Amino acid sequence: MKLSKQDQELWEIIETSIKAAERGDVVHQLLMLSLGRVWFKHMKSAPQFLDVPGTEQMMAFHAQLGHIADWIDAAVMNDEPWLKNVDTQGRPKKLMKFSTLDQIVKEADKAMLKAAQTGRGLDLTGSSESLVAELAEGFYLVELHTPEALDRESAFMQHCIGQGAYDRHLKDGKHRYLSLRDPAGKAHVTIELFRSPAQVSNKEELSSLVSEEAAPDGHYWTIKQYQGKQNRAPITKYTDILVPYLKDCKFGISDQANGLNYIVDRNLNWHPVSNLPDTLDIAAFIFSGSNYYRDNDRHREKLRLPKTLLNTSHMCLTHAIFEHFPAHSLHNLLLSSCIIDSFDSKALIGENLKVSLINCKLKALPEVIDCLTAALDLRHVEQWPHTIKTKGRAIIRDLDQVSTPIKVNSEHIEIFLTTNQNIDVEHNLVSDGLGVHLSKDADILPRGINVQKLTVGPGNSKNVFIPDGTKVSLKIHIEGLSQIDHIHFPSSIPDRVLLTDGYTMNMHVGEYRRMRRQAAA
Repeated sequence: MKLSKQDQELWEIIETSIKAAERGDVVHQLLMLSLGRVWFKHMKSAPQFLDVPGTEQMMAFHAQLGHIADWIDAAVMNDEPWLKNVDTQGRPKKLMKFSTLDQIVKEADKAMLKAAQTGRGLDLTGSSESLVAELAEGFYLVELHTPEALDRESAFMQHCIGQGAYDRHLKDGKHRYLSLRDPAGKAHVTIELFRSPAQVSNKEELSSLVSEEAAPDGHYWTIKQYQGKQNRAPITKYTDILVPYLKDCKFGISDQANGLNYIVDRNLNWHPVSNLPDTLDIAAFIFSGSNYYRDNDRHREKLRLPKTLLNTSHMCLTHAIFEHFPAHSLHNLLLSSCIIDSFDSKALIGENLKVSLINCKLKALPEVIDCLTAALDLRHVEQWPHTIKTKGRAIIRDLDQVSTPIKVNSEHIEIFLTTNQNIDVEHNLVSDGLGVHLSKDADILPRGINVQKLTVGPGNSKNVFIPDGTKVSLKIHIEGLSQIDHIHFPSSIPDRVLLTDGYTMNMHVGEYRRMRRQAAA
């Protein structure tokens, strides 16, 4: 089946994300048949933020990618029989039956628990594990050296480090596997270390990640995964026991190991998120508070961001609470499910800045947003900006929640409406192209449109009302045009403007008006 240009772009985004799992061609293809296919279907059903990789939906898929990849990788390594039970196109039927992420995760969990039941009886020799460090309260850290040691760890921790998925990394010199044990020898935390940097092509790119002083030979160890039992985040007690040793080793922390609740700067110094310095030198500032706020003592605690960020191009903050958001020189900013009291007036201004604000509770956005691209979810914003200006695309969700006029000037604007609320508010929407996506409870376009091309997705509505004063100079595209009972065209739209559904219907607005007059007569 041939994909549309937009669908092809989405498929490529998903394929690139899955390639990051680095599992080889066979596992990659199986991941695309299962996770990739379901991911694609899910994102097509929620198109409002297709090109924003930090949406809640995409983050959920990213969070489970490693777990699902471990399961499929182990299945390939062990030549599981279900891989040979295929359909007429050679696709494993087990993978093709999935329609949701939850179904795939449950299947991976089931395989993990089955392997755990068979792995507990392993008899390890003395060379399978070695002591790395003695820690507080009688705890100690061991390194796992053999497939049998990984299988035993997997059996007791009920995750997928065993079953063969990680065996090939044991001797490559780029991976190490550590296990935190209590005085009785019981495992509580599994750590995967990776010899960084990965895929760095030159010294300049390396220096953007870590200082030469911290990694004089160009390499350093990074905590790639930090997992508790059943892939849950380890409890705070175990993290507190481990952190002094991990800090002394000057390990980096990947975004997958963010449950440690520390930020590591370019000098490989560790900073607790509860007490960040005023100035922080870091390539990418990434933090998720979902594990941090799990501790009841931190409930609703407001974190303080650094006033100055050095050498930082990306910032991604999710599920966290901040009192104030300072102005920084960034290329990419993603805020998802955050609570923020205030912004610096220049926080969302930058010639090369790409901004994504998703499902955040904000008391007030800056009055002016001026950046390269913007994806803005305005559902939970108390005070809106009065000017949004982008060189590229601007996506605005729930503009109907905005009760004061907003001026939007962008190359292309996408607007999503869920109700006919605030229909009398006249915005100033100026663009080459504007896409308006209506829901079943919205059939009225916003006021103040001035564009060359207008695209309308009517949802389930049988009527489309284009307000008086709307200006369109070239074309109006209405999806499912033949299913629409009535379209209100104001006199401000000339008869010469082309009206189309992109498939079977092409006429000018003047023709449509004449047809309606004849039908009424």
